[in-house]
Amino acid sequence: GGIFGHGTYLAEDLAKCDQYVKGDTRQGEFAELHAELYDEHLKHPGNVFYVFLCRIAMGHFCRTQDNRMNMDTRGDLWSSPLRELAYIPGVKPPEPFHTLLAELGMSIQRYREFIVFH
Repeated sequence: GGIFGHGTYLAEDLAKCDQYVKGDTRQGEFAELHAELYDEHLKHPGNVFYVFLCRIAMGHFCRTQDNRMNMDTRGDLWSSPLRELAYIPGVKPPEPFHTLLAELGMSIQRYREFIVFH
């Protein structure tokens, strides 16, 4: 997990992804991937970095800058020490927020992050 716990971390700026990608420097290093991407007509170019381009539905999300407080409700971000998101106010039966948007501020300095929890 990352700073906000276990989940899928996404970014709106490709520069954030650059912090996590590993270079693919030669044909055959990732055989299954290469079989899908390259053939006799399209050769491996030598130094490649891969990212997924995703569009997500965030549902009812909450926002934070400090990993503790929901910016919109001013309440706790988490409902338990297990880092489960707090419940959406006024919803019956109780339903936790679906995703988290980490805004620039205290914990996040350069790029916003979008976290989908499993």
